[in-house]
Amino acid sequence: MGGVCIILLVTPCAVLDILTPSYREDAGRKYTYYRNYPYTAFGNYMNRIKIDDGKEEEYAWLAETEPDNL
Repeated sequence: MGGVCIILLVTPCAVLDILTPSYREDAGRKYTYYRNYPYTAFGNYMNRIKIDDGKEEEYAWLAETEPDNL
């Protein structure tokens, strides 16, 4: 149904999504695609999440989306 996930990192990290076995909804494997937006595009999300450490340009929002092309 969608939702909001917050990943707040204290140190640098990487997120790796291995596409194997292949994602197939008919086999019960759900897949989700995301588009990222700069944190400043939505401010502090109506005062729910406040980030004012001077590094706002390092944060991003993720929005669930359909893929443009596969």
